[in-house]
Amino acid sequence: MRRRGRIHWIDNVRAFAFINMILYHFIFDLVYIFGVEMPWYRGIAGKIWQNAICMTLIFVSGMATHFAREKIRSGLVIFGCGILITVGTIIFMPSQLILFGILHFLGMARLIFVVFEKPLKNMRPAAGVLIFLLLFVVFKNIARGYLGVGPLSISLPVAIYQTDFLFLLGLPGPTFFSGDYFPIIPWIFLYFAGYSFFALLKETGHMGEHLRPIKGLSFIARHTLIIYVIHQPVLYGISLLLWKVGII
Repeated sequence: MRRRGRIHWIDNVRAFAFINMILYHFIFDLVYIFGVEMPWYRGIAGKIWQNAICMTLIFVSGMATHFAREKIRSGLVIFGCGILITVGTIIFMPSQLILFGILHFLGMARLIFVVFEKPLKNMRPAAGVLIFLLLFVVFKNIARGYLGVGPLSISLPVAIYQTDFLFLLGLPGPTFFSGDYFPIIPWIFLYFAGYSFFALLKETGHMGEHLRPIKGLSFIARHTLIIYVIHQPVLYGISLLLWKVGII
């Protein structure tokens, strides 16, 4: 039976992306903390894997906004968990400081959604998907100093990257560092695209309500926040144990 208020295929996709994220972070610990050589991970394959995970999680989180209750409260809770991650990395892993990672972003995205909820709901869903995906592509590399893709790209003035206070907007200063960095721009556009995509599914009557949950994935999807908060210390502990016994 479908649990009221949930579309189970969304849970399944989110949980699958979460499993991939945990595996990605486990290998990150092995490679960058314990020195295990995995050239593919440092190369294009690792970058594609990382981007696929992040994009899926943010897009699906945008879709799930349709079912979120108490958006302001939940946004503050998610952002607060991001702050806990920041404090944890400052204390235990300062070389991997996470100043504005994916939890910080997802918390902020939900709060930003509250501000723009009315115009987003009034926008035609198909137009929203196209517009926000286009904006995401255009602004994807703003933190690297340019807009657009390939020959269609333009460089931005260096002066706007000289402050320490605009990193939230994708304009990091010269001394800024975050081991996990998801600024509001461009990722809010992908989040809004996810919201518009599910609105399009509702409009066309293709929400997939009949699809059944996958038990293990459904459990993960319902507990993603706590899993995210605890998974990195657990992975580090496992990696340390493997190192101590000489497996790695």
